[in-house]
Amino acid sequence: MTLNAKDLRKLRKACLKNARIHLRFAHKMLKLRKWNMATFFAITSREESLKMVLLDSLESGSLTRREFNEYWSHHQSKLRATDALVVVYDDSDKDILKAKLVLGNKSRAEEIIKIRNKCLYVDFLPNGEVVEPLHIDAACAT
Repeated sequence: MTLNAKDLRKLRKACLKNARIHLRFAHKMLKLRKWNMATFFAITSREESLKMVLLDSLESGSLTRREFNEYWSHHQSKLRATDALVVVYDDSDKDILKAKLVLGNKSRAEEIIKIRNKCLYVDFLPNGEVVEPLHIDAACAT
C-alpha cells in the first residue's frame, strides 16, 4: 500500500487528534491525582504526536517505506524520534545528496516504554509474583 498526499494529511490529522485526546486524559488524571494513569496517557500522547515525525520523514524521503512500517508499529522507535537526526550524505553513484533519518537513544526509549507499561498493567511473573501498576508520585507524573 502506498500513501499519497491525501492519505498523509489524514494520518497527520488523526495522529494529532489522538495525541490531544490522550493529553486531555492525562490532564484529567492529574486533577484526580491518578499519577500512574496521568503518566501513561502523557507518554502515549507523546508517542502519537511523534508519528508525525515519521510521516514527515517518509514524505521527504529520509525514511524508506520498509523503515516507516517497522517504526510505525514499534513504540520505542517512535519515542526515539524525539532526538532523531536527519543525516545528509552524498550518493556518489547518482551525484545527489540524500537524507536518512537516524533515530535517537534506544535505551532511553526502552526505559520510557517500561515506565509507561508499568503504569497501567498488572502482570504475573513466572515466580508467582503479582506485579501491580507502578506507584508514580506527583513529581514524576508532572
